[in-house]
Amino acid sequence: MGNAEFDVLRPGSGGRRYIHIHGNEFTAREVLRDAAAGLSGPLLMVRGDTRNVQIEGLLQDPNRMFSHEGASVNLRKLNPSASEAQIAKVLERLDADLPALLKELLPAEGELVLSVHNNSEGYNIQSEIPISEAHHLPTPAEPNNFFLTTDPKDYQILAAGPYNAVLQSKPPAPDDGSLSRLCAVKGIRYANLEAKLGEKARQREMLDWAQKSLPAKHGM
Repeated sequence: MGNAEFDVLRPGSGGRRYIHIHGNEFTAREVLRDAAAGLSGPLLMVRGDTRNVQIEGLLQDPNRMFSHEGASVNLRKLNPSASEAQIAKVLERLDADLPALLKELLPAEGELVLSVHNNSEGYNIQSEIPISEAHHLPTPAEPNNFFLTTDPKDYQILAAGPYNAVLQSKPPAPDDGSLSRLCAVKGIRYANLEAKLGEKARQREMLDWAQKSLPAKHGM
């Protein structure tokens, strides 16, 4: 996808797809690699160790390239001195590359995409609550550790569980180009597992719980 390259690990076949999309989120990478043999579906892992990638000489957040509008805003934010011609060239490439990535990543109807992320002090569940339809906050002292889902049925499961969670099945404008928003718009089950960078044991615990609690496929 542009210059964002992904290794595709296939530890098994099943109703889930897994993705690690920011190279500097090292804890999430370690957790997924350690758990890979037990995952029930393909795992896509971004190459490199930086958050942003270079595309045609410009920086781009790989989780802001899932829509033309979101990619455009992000390119201008990260590359304030770029010309319109440079931005247009990157957008043209992203538009051309996106279908192949989505073919590999998006699951069959009723199946789940699970994205595993890390965060730090500047971002936590309180950043998401104002733009969410519902939230579950059983551990307010751990705001960095939470799930974000686009599916109301999955949210019901998360809201009965021990971890913080938000529901975003109808995210408000503007389109930020994220994978969660794309899945919400397309009606695809998506869950984002967020944990504070460095909290490996907690993130593995949350992943194991999600594996057991969120079904690989909802009945239609």
